[in-house]
Amino acid sequence: MYRLILIFVLTISACSNIMVEIQNHVGIEQIVVYSDFDSSGYTTVGAYTHFDDLEIQGINENMLSYIEVDEIERIMSGAKQFRHIQRKHPGGLIFCKIKYKGKEQSSRVVISIELESVVIMDLTTRKDFIVKNKEDIKRLQIIENKIKLEFIIK
Repeated sequence: MYRLILIFVLTISACSNIMVEIQNHVGIEQIVVYSDFDSSGYTTVGAYTHFDDLEIQGINENMLSYIEVDEIERIMSGAKQFRHIQRKHPGGLIFCKIKYKGKEQSSRVVISIELESVVIMDLTTRKDFIVKNKEDIKRLQIIENKIKLEFIIK
C-alpha cells in the first residue's frame, strides 16, 4: 500500500515539473535587432516609445540567425519570469523585436546585459525574464558582441 502511494506521489510530482517546463517554454520565430546602441538610460515608457523613434529614423535592423534565435529561446525558457514593473533602465540597452510563434505581431523587447545578470524585458506583454546562469550570460554577451560587430562592418 505504501509503495502504491509513493508511486502515485512521485508520478504527480514528475507531471507537475513537466507542466511547469511546458508553461515556461518560449517559442520564438524571429528576432530583429536595431543598430541603436545608445548609452543613455530609459524609463519603461521611454524605452517603449523609443521603438517609434527607431522606426521613424529608419535605424538599420539585423535579423538574428536561427542558431542565435534558438539559443535565446532556450535561455528565455530557462529564465525566471516576472511581471514587468515600470522603472528606470540603465544605458546600453539592446532594442529588438521578437516574433513569438503563434502571434500576429512582434513584441517590443529590450535587453539589459550586466555582469551578474541579464534582464530581457518584453515591453509589449509586460514580462521580464531574469537570467542569472553564468554560462547563459556569457552566451548572451557573445551574441551581443557579434551583433555590434556586424553593424560596425556594415
